[in-house]
Amino acid sequence: MSENDEQSSGGIITCSAEFSKYLDKFAELFQGHNAPKREAARFAMAIGIQKGLREKRSEWKKSNNQKIATIAHLYGQFDDKGRFDFDSLFDVLELKDNDDNTPIQHLISEYVTGGMRYIKDNELDNLDEWSRMKNDFPHLFSEN
Repeated sequence: MSENDEQSSGGIITCSAEFSKYLDKFAELFQGHNAPKREAARFAMAIGIQKGLREKRSEWKKSNNQKIATIAHLYGQFDDKGRFDFDSLFDVLELKDNDDNTPIQHLISEYVTGGMRYIKDNELDNLDEWSRMKNDFPHLFSEN
């Protein structure tokens, strides 16, 4: 799909080929959701944003035996039929590149990839390892 086709279809959210199989495996933890892979990718994006882990597409590792993971169309699928306004979110968080005009679907994809690196490095597919997040995200855990 060319970049023009991608733009006219609302943009495709992707993840580096390096994490393609790992994203599928991680999505198994979200089986109770309507679209587990999208939910896993949104979770990874949130981690990427929180930790400042943006991995530019130009720096993604190429893999001979794996393709870039296609997750969903931004509009209608990844945004859950307009439920999530990622364009506004990235504006409010000042995450848009004003100097290079990176399309929103690419920015999201770069944060998904960064989040997936954190998830893989911290073995979050193993439910016993989620306690590692408490050190990196203490504000998400109450001390009650």
